[in-house]
Amino acid sequence: MTFWPKLLAARFTKEALNMVYSDSMSPSSLGKCEKFFQRKSGVVSRALKWLFCTAWHNSVEIAPPGQASLCIRKHLRLRGDASRKETRRTASSEQTVEVLEGLTTMMKKSMTMSMRGRDDLRQDAVMQQVFSMCSMLLQRNTDTRKRKLNIRRYKVVPFTQRSGVLEWCSGTVPIGDFLLDPIKGAHKRFRPRDPTNLACRKKMMEAQKLAFDGKLQAYSEVCKNFRPVFRYFCMERFLDPAVWMEKRLAYTRSVATSSIVGYIVGLGDRHNQNILVDEQTAELVHIDLGVAFEQGKILPTPETVPFRLSRDIVDGMGITGVEGVFRRCCEKTMEVMRSSQEALLTIVEVLLYDPLFDWTMNPLKAFYLQLDEQQELNATLASTMGGDDVDNHRKSSDSQNFNKVAKRVLLRLQDKLKGVEEGTVLSVGGQVNLLIQQAMDPKNLSRLFPGWQAWV
Repeated sequence: MTFWPKLLAARFTKEALNMVYSDSMSPSSLGKCEKFFQRKSGVVSRALKWLFCTAWHNSVEIAPPGQASLCIRKHLRLRGDASRKETRRTASSEQTVEVLEGLTTMMKKSMTMSMRGRDDLRQDAVMQQVFSMCSMLLQRNTDTRKRKLNIRRYKVVPFTQRSGVLEWCSGTVPIGDFLLDPIKGAHKRFRPRDPTNLACRKKMMEAQKLAFDGKLQAYSEVCKNFRPVFRYFCMERFLDPAVWMEKRLAYTRSVATSSIVGYIVGLGDRHNQNILVDEQTAELVHIDLGVAFEQGKILPTPETVPFRLSRDIVDGMGITGVEGVFRRCCEKTMEVMRSSQEALLTIVEVLLYDPLFDWTMNPLKAFYLQLDEQQELNATLASTMGGDDVDNHRKSSDSQNFNKVAKRVLLRLQDKLKGVEEGTVLSVGGQVNLLIQQAMDPKNLSRLFPGWQAWV
């Protein structure tokens, strides 16, 4: 079967892209491909143009203008040529990305997409499915629906093991940028006499060689001099008292919901650059979901907290802190998750045994996840390890051992949904109280990887 009938039969689906990767493509045939689909569909996208260039160059550089372009998916379409290159700050550094604007869904909702290369977005897409399931469960419950408890999500479309597009979270800023920017950061503006974040990181890096008591002492000294300032996020942006109160409430509820759901699915790697805050609604958006199902506990420096509840996060909740709204929302969310454990276990079990992606931790992933401080700490898995490496690891691993790991994850998830913590069955209130204590315990925070920046 020749190339053209196969591509036509695929009808713009992912199979079309797989065929392109399996067949040899020349620039001349690529030009014919562009003209063919321009004539047949009338819908032109720059996203697959970029992926076609990846196919024959084995590269992820942005495709130059004037080369072929196709439709991303049947339910996504682009009005005109509305892409551009921008230098935006990502979790690791400032880098140039190609941003697609004017992208609309069948609901006529415009969105901005970012094309990613050498990233395996399949786990991000899987975790978005889990978040969607949890949000649906929260909407079905009267108490959580009344409180508007929800998980903020973004669209992810993985094309191959090393490429895809994802929705650009417009109007958001990483909490690390808001707090720690050396020029415009909140700590710089509101606490100029406090030690710099770099000094705190250096001190905690030096303490890594010490015993647990030494780490705790160093962490306590850092926290004594480096005070939280996240309360100013809402104070600066929402000057009307009623609006300020509403946004602070939305922020607190968002933290509570994302914390409990993140704990249930074992979401790790929650450093400052992986949590965005919406500048209009004050809700949190969790990105870079490559560490899930408690795989963070087997890193070289294990994660010792169930979710991020550092001092700055608590500072944004106001004078009551974790008491009041935050605790009640955590309990309501946990009640919904525990009452819907069959649905959650079913969907997670399907995802754990999905052969298309590898969610387990391996030495190469762990190495790149916790890089040395001198290499600009970056906890994104996908950008440091391509999909080919993941698949090679999966092929070489023993399937029986993998099944054992998946069973252990399911058993632990089942225990969480039954309230079993440290061998004891707890009520919803008792379980939430234990998790809050663990997340705020200085002993646990002092043992975290310094790149996690537990003092912030």
